[in-house]
Order: sequence, then C-alpha cells, then structure tokens
Amino acid sequence: MNIIKSLSTCTLFFSCFALGGISFEAPKVSRYQFVEQISTGTGATYVIFEKATLTGCADDKGGYLQPTWGEAMGGAPKHNEGDRMLSLLLTAKATNSEVVEVVYHVNKNGTGRNKCAISSITIK
Repeated sequence: MNIIKSLSTCTLFFSCFALGGISFEAPKVSRYQFVEQISTGTGATYVIFEKATLTGCADDKGGYLQPTWGEAMGGAPKHNEGDRMLSLLLTAKATNSEVVEVVYHVNKNGTGRNKCAISSITIK
C-alpha cells in the first residue's frame, strides 16, 4: 500500500513573486528524486537531490526550502511550514524513499545557491 504524503506551500503566490533582488519564474516540477544532502545553519535550509533535474538551480540539483528563506518570504520566514517540509525530507533521506515531486521556482536574479526556492515536495 502506497501512502503519499504531500506538502504544498504558497505555490501560486510565488509563481511570479518579485522582491528586491529576487524575481521568481513560474513554477517548475522535477520528479523521482532521492535526497543527497540537507544543510542548515542559522538561516535557510538547503537541499540537494541526487539527479540534476532541477533545471536552472545550482548545479541543477538543489535549492532553499522556500518557507525558511527569509528574503524569499519578504523578510519573514515561516518556520512551521519549513519544519514540515524538512520533516518530510529527513524521512525520505532516512528511509531512502523517493521524492516523487519537487516544485521549485528559479530566481532569475540569483547566483549559486540563491538560484532556486523549493515550494512543495511529495514523498512516497
């Protein structure tokens, strides 16, 4: 029995959101990924996936979890939403579960890790 867990965060709101140096394109979707690495510190949480299918992101593999990225959220991170996304990613990493869908937005003005914000994930 497959149980699909889904989390979607402000996908429509951020489709064309622009703030200061951040200008997001319409949402893109990457499918069937495994989590390679998750990193966090005092700021936003960054995730890297195994396959390079996040076109336009850093190395086409990673992005910040949008709710944890203060600049992308207008200066106010949404920690509860970010924590839920992080919980799903940690579960996927710990159980070697596939992330069946990653919805992300490319920051047209970004460089390096600031190129992408991940707004939704679905694991199975």
